[in-house]
Amino acid sequence: MVAVGFLRSLGPTVAGELIASFLGTVDGTLITHVEGSSVELLDGLDEGRVDVAITAPKAPDRFGWLPVGTQSFVLVVPKGHDAAQAKTVDLADVRDESFLVLDRRFDARQRADALCAAAGFTPRVVLEADNLTTVRGYVAAGLGIAILPADATLSPRTVSVRLADANATRAVGLAWSKEHTSPTAAALIEFTKELTRKYPGWADVLE
Repeated sequence: MVAVGFLRSLGPTVAGELIASFLGTVDGTLITHVEGSSVELLDGLDEGRVDVAITAPKAPDRFGWLPVGTQSFVLVVPKGHDAAQAKTVDLADVRDESFLVLDRRFDARQRADALCAAAGFTPRVVLEADNLTTVRGYVAAGLGIAILPADATLSPRTVSVRLADANATRAVGLAWSKEHTSPTAAALIEFTKELTRKYPGWADVLE
């Protein structure tokens, strides 16, 4: 058995593809899923509850780390919003709107705040949540807009627009404990290294 942790925004795409590919090469392996914030996943690695974690940004040096891709940050707006048809958007152009955000535990929230600061404003926050799906749901309901990690599993009532800021990305990678790695976890790490060598950028989540 191997416990694989992942960020919600990386689950259906990156984690799903990796696990499906890995299981196609081994017999009799049980995968358990552990979803959480980057802090929760790293705590899980420290405590032995998680064997490997697909997370962002780069894990601290006490962990093993294999970069596998890049995740963009996008502006999530309801369909019908003025920015919904744009190819890219400058955050300064939406500075007066209501923003929906993740709570401050999340790296995604910290990066969203930094992107707004770089655009010269502090967002007017009307809702703070601990779940990406919740935030997207409220965007779909017209409560406001949000800066979130790109995620292929989007609400049909929202649109994700690329941000013009070149810094609106973060590294995605596989992290593991250097202190305790099971044989199955080690096999998954080696499989991921080979996958990344053969298919650079396979884990990119850009839109």
